[in-house]
Amino acid sequence: MNTEYTAEMETELDKISVGEESELEVIKNFYYPFIEHFDEVKEVMYKEPPKPTGEKCPLCGGDLVYKFSRHGQFIGCSNYPECTYVKKEEKEQPKEAGRNCPNCGAPLLIRKNKRGQEFIGCSNYPKCRYVESLNAPEEPVEDKFCPECGAKLVIRHSRRGMFWGCSNYPNCNHMEPYKKK
Repeated sequence: MNTEYTAEMETELDKISVGEESELEVIKNFYYPFIEHFDEVKEVMYKEPPKPTGEKCPLCGGDLVYKFSRHGQFIGCSNYPECTYVKKEEKEQPKEAGRNCPNCGAPLLIRKNKRGQEFIGCSNYPKCRYVESLNAPEEPVEDKFCPECGAKLVIRHSRRGMFWGCSNYPNCNHMEPYKKK
């Protein structure tokens, strides 16, 4: 902080309150020197260059560099905004669960959700929406069937805990509470 500057500003404000100087004149005397100084500093400020990956852009041949956004780090072309190439991360392929879907007979796959948690889902998605959790309870579970549609009931997880849900969801919304033995 500069005490001389603060004292000078207080004197200027006192002059405005008495009527010796106009508000506009005080603002002009502050604003224009400030903007000139800001423009000088803005050009001199150091900005770290983006870190290269060692790869070339497949669209324009420019270098690919690490960039940052509000969603995190990503790899993009250094020639932005002329080239808007962004390298997509390859998704992990689902693994086979070794059994078939009880609803449609298609193979079941072990997949990952948005949070990276694994679950078992039908390979015939979105035609068949059979899903079951890999976080099943420790004790063996008996086969339960839906009283409304006859499909298998599976253990599901929610904010409130585990429950039995119909594997034919969303066509059947039957749920039952899960009680540990």
